[in-house]
Amino acid sequence: MPTMDTISARTAHSSLHITAIANLQPGVPFNVIHLEACRSIFEGLKQLGLTKGNTDEAVAAGAHTLETYRDFGGIRNEEDLLITDSGSRVPGKQDPKKINKVEELRK
Repeated sequence: MPTMDTISARTAHSSLHITAIANLQPGVPFNVIHLEACRSIFEGLKQLGLTKGNTDEAVAAGAHTLETYRDFGGIRNEEDLLITDSGSRVPGKQDPKKINKVEELRK
């Protein structure tokens, strides 16, 4: 049974992932999406009580990186995305993104 900290971390990751995919659009530079994801990671760490401070300053200093939280572990998700003039999508069968669906797979 996952702990509340694990569930909170997975929920933050799920939210980040869904938002990042939704923001992938033609003409949007990758670094814009990347920096928004970094801000989301740092905000999630703040909500877990693992860090504090100004998000933009912290991201500029690299405080959101996994190297900073080596003992915390990590959640990694890799998907291929198709970005066309009409938007973006994950081709093929999609993995679950919502925490309750992920936990159902673990049972």
